[in-house]
Amino acid sequence: MADQEDSKGVKHCLDRQSPDLHTQQRLLKFINEARVVNDLTVLPHDVPVVDEELAHLGDIPHHIDPKRTLDLADACKLFEARIDHNLLHGFTNFKDLVAILDRRILDILIRLFGSYRYGRWDYLYPMTAGGMALSIEHAALLRTGKVLFIESGTDTILWDPTDEVTPQFSVIDGATTGLTANLFCSGHVFLSNGELLVVGGGGGGPGAASSIQGWRYDPISQQWTQTGDMTTKRWYPTALMLGDEQGPTGFSNRVLVAGGTGGTGGMEVYSESTNSFVPITVNGPITKHFNQTYPGLHLLPGGEVFYAPTGFANCSTGSVGGYTDGPSAWFTFDAQQGSNSGHWTEVSSAQIDRAKGMSVLLLQSTYPFVRVTAIGGGPAGTNSTAQTINLSTLSPSWGPTTTIPDGRPRINVNAVLLPNSTILVCGGLQSSPYPTWIYDPNAAVSAWREMDENHRPRHYHACALLLPSGKVMMAGGASSGGCSLSVENSIEVFSPPYLFNPDGTLATRPIIDSVNGEVPTSSHFVQFHHGDTFTVESPQATSIAKVVLIRPMAVTHQTDSEQRVIQMPFYTSGAAQLTVSAPDGGPAHAMAPRGYYMLFLLNTSGVPSEGKFVHLH
Repeated sequence: MADQEDSKGVKHCLDRQSPDLHTQQRLLKFINEARVVNDLTVLPHDVPVVDEELAHLGDIPHHIDPKRTLDLADACKLFEARIDHNLLHGFTNFKDLVAILDRRILDILIRLFGSYRYGRWDYLYPMTAGGMALSIEHAALLRTGKVLFIESGTDTILWDPTDEVTPQFSVIDGATTGLTANLFCSGHVFLSNGELLVVGGGGGGPGAASSIQGWRYDPISQQWTQTGDMTTKRWYPTALMLGDEQGPTGFSNRVLVAGGTGGTGGMEVYSESTNSFVPITVNGPITKHFNQTYPGLHLLPGGEVFYAPTGFANCSTGSVGGYTDGPSAWFTFDAQQGSNSGHWTEVSSAQIDRAKGMSVLLLQSTYPFVRVTAIGGGPAGTNSTAQTINLSTLSPSWGPTTTIPDGRPRINVNAVLLPNSTILVCGGLQSSPYPTWIYDPNAAVSAWREMDENHRPRHYHACALLLPSGKVMMAGGASSGGCSLSVENSIEVFSPPYLFNPDGTLATRPIIDSVNGEVPTSSHFVQFHHGDTFTVESPQATSIAKVVLIRPMAVTHQTDSEQRVIQMPFYTSGAAQLTVSAPDGGPAHAMAPRGYYMLFLLNTSGVPSEGKFVHLH
């Protein structure tokens, strides 16, 4: 039979290169852990997982028949082959399967446990330059497509992620870039002109003289310039772009800065137009000084700032600590534009303790329009869950928890929004294995899907961010227990399942040829304004299902409050052209603050294009 199939030109797994080691491990584990034949008919991704609490809240069936991927006859062959090979231990090596198993069944299993379902983490290379390890704690995706890394000191590190074979690192000293401060343990955010604003830090401890400073980095000139000083020192602060504008042209945004130790705490705002900081006055009894550092803050479409308690308490992963700032709340400014005062409104629900977890803002064009999901964190042993709050209601409250299926606690976990609006949950584990998960907040059943494993432990001081390729970079990571500089000085990259065909080959991706007739490059960025319509030329225009803008990430200590995926209305205006409506949201522009975004097209199969940077102005 095999010879007949070969004569028809059908390629089998044996004719191709052996699958990667993680695929082999998943396959062997599945076969060897089966207790009865029926266990082999249902693959792990086909087991429906229903959260009982969620089921009671809505019309979700409690018991769903699983999809049976392998028929009973094939499962019997597989089960018997395992017993015949080794009754006690089963298959201990992939080559045992190749030698014994029917190649048709093996080919099916490789597909079902391969990259199409689990994605793939590729270990790229160590982070070194000039023979020295690069110990990074901060990462930001620049509009040039390069990643800026920050370590302790005044050097500026740039990495080109387009070369996954040969390391492409540039280390530029402070004498060349103009940087004189240590920005380690700072907060950062991209400004409306694409420069990176970095605030506070000052090195490995609070109270350093430079922790009151602000700096701006220009990705084009590769120069740092100092801003006016903040009103207080801040070590581990959060910086968040606001939607309001200021200045004679009305095109200058403001940034909220909050948290950080070493000073008086509280909040202040940075103005792009004045290059200076002004303190925020809080009216009412709720002050929230954010003593836990790196507070989880998110800009809502109405201009309010939502506080999700996912900041830090201390560096040690063994002693997480608690909060002094009370439950979640949102801050409302007294005026829509340029106000330096406002008040807090608390969420009327039980406090959740998620120190060193991660929170993500979820936006969509249908109800629920605005949500925030918090993942991991909290007291050791109780942080293996996620929880979502629906902010589209008049009286929002945190919903029930949903448990990460492996049940393992995550401290210092990263959460990265993907172009399809799902969340990659990675890191936060100190002992192997290092499984990662994709969480789909819109899935009532089986919202969690297990992905490929990280190659290295990535927890405290690790950074993960979305690249223009649609892949996710992960780098850094402290020693076990936390509190050290990064010792995992290497980069690995995750290719999500949407980049693969069922047989493991690379999927054909949509292509963005031009935007408004201009070709976007790493040095040329097409500009359009809020509420504008613009055209996207693509040979796959008729098969496009979604057009999204994604704000580039600037992450430190797994914290990035800036993430947002914005789906835009569009229609097919030609065989190779789409007409798209840019986000508006009124004069505050809080839905999509001015700045540089990655533009992605997704086809009907969910496969994204390469992201192209555009300027929303």
